[in-house]
Amino acid sequence: MALDNKKDKLGLLAFKKTKQLNALIQELRNTTIGSLNEDVNANANAIIQIDEALTIINAKIDSLSNLFGITYNTDGTIATESYTTHTHNYEDTTINDTVDGSGSETATQKESGEVNT
Repeated sequence: MALDNKKDKLGLLAFKKTKQLNALIQELRNTTIGSLNEDVNANANAIIQIDEALTIINAKIDSLSNLFGITYNTDGTIATESYTTHTHNYEDTTINDTVDGSGSETATQKESGEVNT
């Protein structure tokens, strides 16, 4: 009977220790999973913020591209460069400037042609 009593005590002790160990393992799992979930959520929020910022930046780039008539290929290279041709035609212009009241200087300017911008 004494042997059975010792077996019962050892069995009860093993049961208690196993229960404590299982509780510690579960706590560790919860802590690890909770920590990982927090990290995942933080990373997901950071990715969302980066994505929103990139959307705004891309919209501004598109707006500027449209303003300057630039189009892009899917790889980001410029597809076309468009230039606007401006023609400047000036009539003969005479500028009279009196120097110290002693006389006048005359400058004549005439320009005609195309300028690419």
